[in-house]
Amino acid sequence: MRFAIDCGGTFTDLVVGAADETRAYKALTVHADPVAGVLDAFDLAASDLGRTRGQLLADGELLLHATTRALNAVTEGRTAKTALLVTAGHPDVLSLREGGRHSLFDFATATPPPLVPRAWTYEIPERLDRRGRVVRPLDLDHVGRIAAELAEREVEAVAVSFLWSIVAPEHELAVEALLARALPGVPVSCGHRVNPVLREYRRTVATALDASLKPLMSDYLDDFERRLRAEGFGGRLLMTTSSGGAVPLGEVAARPVLSIGSGPAMAPIAARALPQVGAAGTAIVADTGGTTFDASVVRRGRVALTADVWLQRPFLGDVTGVPGIAVRSIGAGGGSIAWLDDGGLLRLGPQSAGSRPGPAAFGRGGEEPTLTDAAVVCGLLDPADFLGGRLRLDAVAARAAIERRVGAPLGLDAVAAAEAVLELATEQMAAALDELVAHEGIDPAEAVYVAGGGAAGLNACAIGRRLGCRRLIVPGAGPALSATGALVAPIGTVMTRALATSSADFDHAAAVAALVALDDDATGFARRAGAAAADRLEFEALCRYVDQAWELGIPIERDASDAIDVTALVAAFHAEHERLLGSAQPGAVVEVLGLQLRIEIGELRTPPGFAHGSGAVPPTRRARMGGADLDVQVLDVADVPRDGILGPAIVRSSLTTVVIPAGAAVRSDGVGGLEVDLAAGAGRRTQTTEVAA
Repeated sequence: MRFAIDCGGTFTDLVVGAADETRAYKALTVHADPVAGVLDAFDLAASDLGRTRGQLLADGELLLHATTRALNAVTEGRTAKTALLVTAGHPDVLSLREGGRHSLFDFATATPPPLVPRAWTYEIPERLDRRGRVVRPLDLDHVGRIAAELAEREVEAVAVSFLWSIVAPEHELAVEALLARALPGVPVSCGHRVNPVLREYRRTVATALDASLKPLMSDYLDDFERRLRAEGFGGRLLMTTSSGGAVPLGEVAARPVLSIGSGPAMAPIAARALPQVGAAGTAIVADTGGTTFDASVVRRGRVALTADVWLQRPFLGDVTGVPGIAVRSIGAGGGSIAWLDDGGLLRLGPQSAGSRPGPAAFGRGGEEPTLTDAAVVCGLLDPADFLGGRLRLDAVAARAAIERRVGAPLGLDAVAAAEAVLELATEQMAAALDELVAHEGIDPAEAVYVAGGGAAGLNACAIGRRLGCRRLIVPGAGPALSATGALVAPIGTVMTRALATSSADFDHAAAVAALVALDDDATGFARRAGAAAADRLEFEALCRYVDQAWELGIPIERDASDAIDVTALVAAFHAEHERLLGSAQPGAVVEVLGLQLRIEIGELRTPPGFAHGSGAVPPTRRARMGGADLDVQVLDVADVPRDGILGPAIVRSSLTTVVIPAGAAVRSDGVGGLEVDLAAGAGRRTQTTEVAA
């Protein structure tokens, strides 16, 4: 039996995979003690399966864990007290960033503070050139004096990021050794290990993030493993990473920056494992949780990687610089708060009610109107059936919150105000997907839209239509899509080696050395993961035109001599640049700034059929859909026929509710999920009764 856990901002999702079926469970996240929320989810599973929690855990052979803990710590400022050691003359790298602006002509935008304050940044006398030759010797006596000062200031972590350490790491290693003696027990992160790339800011910010997260994540992972072992789990423990693979817990403890975005990265992995997408399909993927809406894509069976993984809004936060799956996240989920700005315009998010107090409908003291409250007011959610009846929603409180904060200021009744909140959510979510789809050059009409997350079904059909998609898939385990991705993901990671060369004078010797180093990295990772060797190695060259500010990953093939076919590489780069950006410069010099390796051990698994617990539902429900009040048919997901029905309809399960509008047809996929033809019933008779609003 395999388990996968995804700890989100509102819910903790558990997916249990057995040989013949998959089941999913949701428990409220306990922010003060996330492991307690994990154990609550196991309690739900044990009760459903007729076992005790200890018996269930004892049957587990593997547990995979995704979490937002690292990301939350960064955004909430709960990281360790960290010092940054940099090459003398470069103390402001974290303040200057890369010079980008979110609003080009808005000079009133406040500059965000650096990840490590300037008062905790120390200049170290040392300098190497781009070939690793010493320009200025390292002054270890100076480092020793700084170490003594850091001890007095009770530093909790240290980041070391020197210029050109990616070529010759000796100075960073010498400083690390000195700090280990002078500051025993204080973790140190070095740039040449954390993010060996040719970008000073990205290498430095990744190193600072990594160091600042080490105490928190080390303590959390130790507590997580200790308590699960004490409960009877004796199997392997793995953690997912932002690059879409799973790694041993020790890898994340040693390099916690890998865990940032590990939850959202699993949604496209789950979509890629679906039979409807497969090894060559294209999917637009959305995961709507309680706090965020995470958008990603699968193109021709591949999940794209990017180094532009932002912690907050682009150019108003920091970018990790570490390769990760391209996920566009916005603060729009089931718990996102609806509010009016100073101009009286309706807004949604990014603030979230979280799990406590939660939406007003949760009855836990929340007073702010949320997307969940709007769905209750519109009749899309049954207050007696939320989470299979485990959490009864307070419809009166939801209506009061919507009326007080949205309806009254806008001069709308509660239902019209709630519908406006739902429509705004649809527009914001579709806009996030539009941006990603356009960047990847995907035609929505030819792609399948995969909707996951507990709140996805409220407007998945509306979003799909807004994008121009024809087909929608709501997987059986879709309400726990990221946890499902963790369950099926192979063990794997992404390694990078810097390489400074170009097509004009390609440095074959340096390229071969980088490839050999990546081979060694792959061998070491496989051994740490308990395998003799990796099953798949996929190499890419990070290419750009001269002076561009971004690179594209271009697949490369290796021959027996490890030589890279530069002509083929350049041609492939021109083609990919034109596909993604609409232009190319044939004949122009192409720079190569690094080589990247994706390592996979094991296969991407297709989960077995999903088992739903059935529930008694009323045959119809009064709901506001499409601007009209309708008596809409309601079905349990287990009762949806294979040959389908026309909307309007509401399909419920113990974990989610899926709204099927008029003109769409929904059918069972036979394994616990739903397939929706978004245009199947246009102009045909539907089973509704319209009443006066």
